[in-house]
Amino acid sequence: MLFIRKESEKRVTRPSEAELLIHMFEVEKKSLGDLDSEESDAAISFLAFDSAWEDILEVDPPDWLEEWSSLWKCDLLWDWKIGDGDQFRSTGYLVRDDSNRQNWFSNMEEGYGESFQPFIKPTGEVSSGDVCDFTFKYWADILGESFLDGALTIGDHSWLPKKKTKRFVEDFLKREGLGHKCKFDVTNWLNRAYGEASQ
Repeated sequence: MLFIRKESEKRVTRPSEAELLIHMFEVEKKSLGDLDSEESDAAISFLAFDSAWEDILEVDPPDWLEEWSSLWKCDLLWDWKIGDGDQFRSTGYLVRDDSNRQNWFSNMEEGYGESFQPFIKPTGEVSSGDVCDFTFKYWADILGESFLDGALTIGDHSWLPKKKTKRFVEDFLKREGLGHKCKFDVTNWLNRAYGEASQ
């Protein structure tokens, strides 16, 4: 039997990448939290990969976007992965918007959930203590003991001082009962994460 699709049942054609690019940043935004998914991916390319807006949008960016993005600051907090490739990977970035004093956390992965999430201190000045509190809770709650395995690289040491990280790891091992069980070498782990030249 011949099946004829009704007009209302026809598949909706998704807009092409070029069409999406044309409509990005048509409306002026004032917060990274207001960006849609395509705009968030573009902001990630600008922040994490140092791409020019002209290359991302394939047209000249609006003046308001150039002025606004010049006030964004982005710091890598950590980069962790285990195994081959990027299948199991976690990165953490602190993004500060000086135009409105908003602070955001991002994993800088395009198309991955919420690209910009409010930081533990969503507005105002951020301290090393704020970053440590957020990071250590994230590692314990999201990564669990897996953060002790694989390859972890600390980004900006001023946000995550080595002494505070050491104290957290030692407390985590004790709390989880892992210290004696796996004979984990905290000193070697820290040296790898911070590099041999770290203090």
